[in-house]
Amino acid sequence: MNLRGKLPIPGSYNLTSLELISDFFPTLGLQLGELVAEVNLYESIFDDCSSGSIVLTDSRNILAKLPVVGYETLKITYSLDWEGDGIVPESRMESVTREYRVQSITNYNKGLPTSATYILNFISKEHFDNLTTKVSKGYRSTSISNIANLVYLELKSLKRFSVDPTIAPHDLVIPNWNPFTALNWLANRAKSGAYLGANYKFFENSDGYNFASLEGLYEKASNPIYSVDTYTQLPRDAVLTPEDRGASFKDILEISFDDILDVSDNISSGMYASKIIEHDIVKREFQVKEFNYNNTFFLYNHLNSGNTGLDHSRADLSLGGSYTNKSDSRINYVPKHYKKHNNFHSYGDNIEDTFQIRNSQFSQLDNFRVTFVVAGDSTKTVGDVVKLRIVSPEPMQSSPRTIWDPIYSGNYLVVGLKHMIDPEKFTTTMTAVKDTYENPITNSTLRLEV
Repeated sequence: MNLRGKLPIPGSYNLTSLELISDFFPTLGLQLGELVAEVNLYESIFDDCSSGSIVLTDSRNILAKLPVVGYETLKITYSLDWEGDGIVPESRMESVTREYRVQSITNYNKGLPTSATYILNFISKEHFDNLTTKVSKGYRSTSISNIANLVYLELKSLKRFSVDPTIAPHDLVIPNWNPFTALNWLANRAKSGAYLGANYKFFENSDGYNFASLEGLYEKASNPIYSVDTYTQLPRDAVLTPEDRGASFKDILEISFDDILDVSDNISSGMYASKIIEHDIVKREFQVKEFNYNNTFFLYNHLNSGNTGLDHSRADLSLGGSYTNKSDSRINYVPKHYKKHNNFHSYGDNIEDTFQIRNSQFSQLDNFRVTFVVAGDSTKTVGDVVKLRIVSPEPMQSSPRTIWDPIYSGNYLVVGLKHMIDPEKFTTTMTAVKDTYENPITNSTLRLEV
């Protein structure tokens, strides 16, 4: 639903409340707003919990007066600043409130006798619940998604837990592990019930906790019910004042390319091809399964359509052909035990069905990783899909049309995010990855300068 109201000012914000509440004095919250030099809120698809930090300049010795001893809740409420009139999405109209638990105090520096600066680090409450909880249970003929639900209940968290369904029953024992350890272990073995891949991750974002198939997240790139934001690198010939930069939420203010194609890593990780040898010690049998990236590319969901492997027809045979034909690049052994749980199954926890494709799918994401900064946007979270338009590093044509880089432009998955608030501005830094070129290489226009 759209609402008519004031338009948000990119980079501007209202820090409505920054309250520190002690468990010993729950009705006496302490406002830290006037002491704040910087607030950072972090999310990552590779971390179990959301976290953050605050840089404080303290001349009131709140560490001793509250006191801060590790039993405190930090409550942050902020929103965008507004001006003018226009149509605004409802999600941008709302203020954002987050609650965390204090984790540690670092970088304590007392430069002046009457003042100290330090960093207050905080993390989701479930982090501490996880450390104080153990799961020791067996599960028979149960899907991994159902086991994940049961394990999450051990945390007694009120946050939403979203689970993508998995396929195949499992007989598993979790031996006195923390819930997060168990959930990450389960993610490594989960095979999707809706897709053919096995790239599950357990993580927290602004919506809650997730046990998600990345292929399900990729679906946002092609499903019209999702809105994919497009972020554009400013053209090189754009003449902009400092006030103009960041005038839009969709302008890329800074960008760095963190990971670029590494063929050696792709070969050794088994991204292109691999072999798995299953050995049943009871039946004294073994089977060999080979994985070929090119042959299976269209079986799985991707963020874009451009295959990063070299197809057989274009491979130089004098160099031995495509790397996707080299299954000896990576060989793994999987032990199996017929009827090991006194049942009729013959499997080694189904690892043989997930190991190869999981290795390949996560290795594909290592080929393109970028970090970019935009005006602060509290609606973004890890697990979102965004489209990037990156200016091509080549001479401009006579036409004023900007040439977009066919390699680095395209749909990306947001895997890391930092909201940074300081006295002057609010920015959002996103780390994003993709597994494919925007379009197949054979369809890309080759432009050679003579």
